[in-house]
Amino acid sequence: MSEEHVIGVDPFKPLSEEPWTGHNRWHESIPPVLEAEPGDLVVYETRDAFDGQLNGDSTRCQDP
Repeated sequence: MSEEHVIGVDPFKPLSEEPWTGHNRWHESIPPVLEAEPGDLVVYETRDAFDGQLNGDSTRCQDP
């Protein structure tokens, strides 16, 4: 029977507040977060490239 796994992040917190949710390399000494079986669904939430610095209230920079 398939299972759903969710690896989540809090989109309202920067990576500095949740460093264990970041990923910057593959290495055999870093333990896996989970192991999935064939047919399992894995939902992996990611941060945006700006780490939450831009939102609906953001505006463009004004020319000096």
